[in-house]
Amino acid sequence: MTALTTHSVQFTSDNVDFDVVALADLSGEMTSSFTFKDIFYQRGFSDSDSSATAIIDVSAAAYNDLFKLNVPLYDPAAGTPNTDLVRYLTKASGWTDVSFSNAVVSSAADPRGPIFSSHSDQSIKKDFLRSMLRDITGTTRLNNLFKNQQTMVTHIEGLDASFNAEVGALLNKINGAGWLTDADYDVLQSDSQTYSFKGIFNPVTTDPSDESDVSAGVAALYASTFSKFNPLRILSSSILGEEDADGADANDISGSGLNNSARRQLLIDSLQTEVEAHWNDISATEYVGTDSTGAKFRVWTTNEGAVAAGVNDATEEDGSKFSTYLDGYNVYTKADEANNTNGLPSLIDNVVDHEYPFEFQAGDRLHVLITYKPESENFDLLSTSSAVSDRTYEVILNMQ
Repeated sequence: MTALTTHSVQFTSDNVDFDVVALADLSGEMTSSFTFKDIFYQRGFSDSDSSATAIIDVSAAAYNDLFKLNVPLYDPAAGTPNTDLVRYLTKASGWTDVSFSNAVVSSAADPRGPIFSSHSDQSIKKDFLRSMLRDITGTTRLNNLFKNQQTMVTHIEGLDASFNAEVGALLNKINGAGWLTDADYDVLQSDSQTYSFKGIFNPVTTDPSDESDVSAGVAALYASTFSKFNPLRILSSSILGEEDADGADANDISGSGLNNSARRQLLIDSLQTEVEAHWNDISATEYVGTDSTGAKFRVWTTNEGAVAAGVNDATEEDGSKFSTYLDGYNVYTKADEANNTNGLPSLIDNVVDHEYPFEFQAGDRLHVLITYKPESENFDLLSTSSAVSDRTYEVILNMQ
C-alpha cells in the first residue's frame, strides 16, 4: 500500500477523516469483576489495530477551541498569509468529553463487528459486556447466568471519565509547550509513526522575563513517552500541503492523490479572512513592547496608529527589537519615559501570538483507539478457568 492510502488524514471533498494516532494508547481497566505544507506522513489506523469500529455523533462547534493556528506576521501588501510561517497550539481546555461507552458498534462483518449482531443495543458498554461473557462461557446465549450485569455496565460507563482524563493529560503536555513550529521536530522515526522532537523553541520575544514561560512545559513534553508529534501539525500540514509530488523528501508525502485541495482552500480562505481582519483592527492600536534590556516602549504596527495617537515623534524601526517573528517588519515606537504603558495590551500576546481558530466542519471525523480491559485476565467458572480478553475499539467522533 502507498503512503497516500495509509496516511492518517484522508479527504472526501471538503471533509476530513483524521486518525488521531496520539490518542491511540487510551486504555481503561475494570475495577470490578463478575460476582471491564509539506505533508508530514503518519501511518493511520489499520483494521488489525482494533476489534471493532464504533461511531458517536458530536458537535463540530464543541471542538473549535481545541486547535489554534498562528501566523505571527502579516503584511497586508503581500495578500495571502504565508502558510510556511504557521505555528500550532493545542488547547487542552478545548477538548469536550466524549461518552465513549455510548458509541454504537458498526455492523461490519466479523471479526470487526459486534459480538452479538442481532441485538438492538450495540453500544460499546453492552458490546464489551457481551465480549467478556462470551469469553467466560464460550457463547453469547448464557448471559442470564450472571446477575450483576447492570453493575458491570455501570463500571464500563465509568471508564469514560478515565479515557477523557487520559486525553486531557496528553493534550496538556502539548499545551504546556506553547506554540510549536516545524523546526521543533526532526526526522521521521523508523516505525513511520513518530517524529523525533528537537525542542528548538527559539524565544518569540526579546523580553528576558518571557523566555522561561514555557520552559517547564517544553521539558515535560520532551521527556514524555507519548509519540512525539503534534496532532495539529499532522492535520494542518495534510490540509495545507501542496500537491507537489515531493517524493524525494523522506519526511513528507506528496499531496498528489490525497484530494486535499477543497479543504485546503477552505482553510486558507478562513485564515486569510481572520488574519486580514485582525491586522486591520490593530492598525491604530497602541501596545506595550519590551526590548532585550527590559526597557518598555509604546508600539504601533502602522504609522497610522502613531499619528492617530498624536505621537508624531514616534520612531520607525525593525520589529525584531521586540520579537524574532517581527524581523523585517517596521513598527513605530516611543520610549516609555512617563511610565504610561501600564494597562496597554501586550504586543507579543495580542499581535505575534494571536490565536486563529482551526474550525471543524460538519462531516469531519476524528478517530481514536480505546482499549477496555477486564479486572482479571482469567475467570473461574465452576471447575474451568476462562481467559477474558481486552477489546479495542476504533471510536469515530462523527461531527455534526
